[in-house]
Amino acid sequence: MESLIENLKQYPYCDPFSTHIPSTKLFPTEALVLESAALKQGRSKPVLQTLNPFLAHVFKRGEGALAPLDDSEQPRPLPEISFEDSQMSFIEKIYPSGRTAAYLVELGSTCYFLKVFRDRDMDEEIEAEVDEADQGWSMLRFRREKATYEALLHSGACDRGVVPKCHGWFTLTREHVLECGRLTQDNHEDPEYEIKEANSRLMEEHGTNAWQYLRHSILDDRRRPKGLLLEYLPHAKMLSGKNLSVAQLEDIAKKALVGLHVIHKSHVRHADVRPQNLIVLQDGSIRWIDFDQAKCRTEKFWKYRPTQVGMLGELANVWNLFFVLLKDKTRTAKKSRPT
Repeated sequence: MESLIENLKQYPYCDPFSTHIPSTKLFPTEALVLESAALKQGRSKPVLQTLNPFLAHVFKRGEGALAPLDDSEQPRPLPEISFEDSQMSFIEKIYPSGRTAAYLVELGSTCYFLKVFRDRDMDEEIEAEVDEADQGWSMLRFRREKATYEALLHSGACDRGVVPKCHGWFTLTREHVLECGRLTQDNHEDPEYEIKEANSRLMEEHGTNAWQYLRHSILDDRRRPKGLLLEYLPHAKMLSGKNLSVAQLEDIAKKALVGLHVIHKSHVRHADVRPQNLIVLQDGSIRWIDFDQAKCRTEKFWKYRPTQVGMLGELANVWNLFFVLLKDKTRTAKKSRPT
């Protein structure tokens, strides 16, 4: 254990999984027994704090953000894609709701996953008149995810299969936007229906100031949405303990933690680790997705840079997540055994 403590002081540049935490000891069987016993005594939290191999080492030294990379270490800019509208076909909207729209598209007979970020930045002269929550957060999410994929591509994390591959970014044309509206609409013949409806609601809510919002609508050529073109992973499912054996869940847990370490080694902290952002493929491999909240060491602003403590805390959170899933799965397996 002492070697592990010393090892984690060098995180994320160390590898805590290669020699210090074997797969069979990452979630020891006795830990589940101890946790169950502690629950009966009403003291589950101390057990988690004691057993979690990462939570115990979230030390307070070096809490400041990691220094930015110098020019020689900076990753290359994410390539900007240029193509004709007719080359891209919008097939379906993948997520029915959420802050960022996602579509299945086809380009050159290959399917891709497209994330669309609506440009909602406001001009300086009207910032005081709009809701604070509506001031450019979509473009901030785009900037974070774009910078993150630049770092992940530079470090080779995409090639290692722990995150989807990113093929570049582009600015959507008016025709692209209308295709998005066509897939999003609810049985309306007019492809601009949803956009017009949204603008009508703004008119009702903001009265004479509505023109300021209309200037920044999704149809404004000066502020067109941005898109990230990502690898499409068919049949991928969000993490769930259902239909998985204890052994399968343990294997996924190890892959998820190792993958998170690869991301951290790329100078990126995910900052939103939860089951919805971890997908499992048919072959049992995993991918961490959705980096629009990520903290990246290439960011110019210090508050967006990752910290060593934050990365270790993120590992600890994922360990806790799988510990709870394994605990529930173990209990279910015991109840289903014939007596």
